Amino acid sequence: MTPWATDIGNASLEAKTTEKVCIRAGPEFGELQGNLLIIDKALYGLRLSGKAFSQLLSECLRDLGFYPSKAESSIFMRKCPTRDAYEYVATYVDDLCIIMEDPETFLKQLPSAPYNFKLKGSGEVNFHLGCGFERDSDGVLCMNPGRYVDKMEDANKQYFKEMPNQKHRSPLVKGDHPELDTFKFLDQDDIDIYQ
Repeated sequence: MTPWATDIGNASLEAKTTEKVCIRAGPEFGELQGNLLIIDKALYGLRLSGKAFSQLLSECLRDLGFYPSKAESSIFMRKCPTRDAYEYVATYVDDLCIIMEDPETFLKQLPSAPYNFKLKGSGEVNFHLGCGFERDSDGVLCMNPGRYVDKMEDANKQYFKEMPNQKHRSPLVKGDHPELDTFKFLDQDDIDIYQ
């Protein structure tokens, strides 16, 4: 079975929020400007939106015959209908990694009513959760963090105008005691750079 990946592009627009949140309508709301509007959907950035979507996705996968693993609740499994094996869907918020006999059929079932998920980037896994994947000369699927490392190097050049120091192999040097650190706390700009 070849691993596939997909991303649910409208995740926060399908789940309903359990939070009681309202906004004051701005000019983009036309005649409703100035009114208080109650948020119905689990919009990106709300405290419990990830949980609301996770529950909706779990309901969808259960409707398709999957059940969560006892060891890891974000991995769903079901018996393969065509052979003596199991099929898996590993979830991370709106990103799915799929291991099954016929992933294309599964991807056609996933966006059906009442869920209306809009899938993007569906296909054989080559980039998932910020990491590249490729097959080695023996056909073994391997992680390749090259794109992530390139992005970090570019960010380093942008912020510090130089390549990162390549002599360190660990975030801590031998004999370092970070608990004794007396440096001042970072301001907001430095926190952004650190992140």
